[in-house]
Amino acid sequence: MTKVNKVDKVIMCVGTNDVKYFDSSTKDVTKRFRQPLVRLVKLLKLLFPGAQIIFKCVLPMGIMYTYTAKSVHDFNYLLLDICKDFGCIFFDCFSDFLDQWGNCYNNYLYRDRIHLNDIGLRILCRALKFIIYRNVFNPIMRISPSNYYYLGW
Repeated sequence: MTKVNKVDKVIMCVGTNDVKYFDSSTKDVTKRFRQPLVRLVKLLKLLFPGAQIIFKCVLPMGIMYTYTAKSVHDFNYLLLDICKDFGCIFFDCFSDFLDQWGNCYNNYLYRDRIHLNDIGLRILCRALKFIIYRNVFNPIMRISPSNYYYLGW
């Protein structure tokens, strides 16, 4: 493995396909995903020693397969805990994909209930530019005050 020292930030988007098939009402998200995520963080820190490691939350998605809203929330809380434990940043853009009443924009922002369409991608890119072009990134500024997804610092 070769270390890459000229990278400032690494943004990871993980978990959507795993959560899509995961039913947290019968299984524990932490038991299933903590160790693989910890291994990923350690590998990223090894490969990119000088970079900020940033994990984007899993976005709301249409209910399909065994997915439940609880699965997404549990995974995002796990990801937040791992970020706290390893000095990474948890980027919460979940509320950017909800309307003013906390309802999911699935029919409007997704082309197939899991993959973003052009409008959804523009929203995600706008959110990610916040991270990329800031010299000092304050993750608290992206915490959603919504009752539908509150991380409770």
